[in-house]
Amino acid sequence: QMLLDVFPGLGAELKRLNAEAKRIYDERLALGRVAERKAKHAEDLPFVDGVPDEPLSGSEMTAQMERALQVNARNREVRDRAETYAANVRRQEGKVRDGEDRVAEIEKAP
Repeated sequence: QMLLDVFPGLGAELKRLNAEAKRIYDERLALGRVAERKAKHAEDLPFVDGVPDEPLSGSEMTAQMERALQVNARNREVRDRAETYAANVRRQEGKVRDGEDRVAEIEKAP
């Protein structure tokens, strides 16, 4: 109290500094709480392997999607061709059986 009497502006300066220290403390406390909430939220999120560390840009995602669509289209074409070939093989097998049956009929005839 004696110093406050000797230096009249010291009391007001101390109050201002105490208020500033409290404001900084409260701000840091609030930031710490937000950081804790975010850390807990991050821990609760599912972890997915194979995800890049950096987020993809829109153009990169579009390029990946286009590549995937091209691969799917090629796969669809391959499946369609395989189906066509399989149907052709079944038709040819049927013709062979018909021919074999016809040969068998001819051989049985007197």
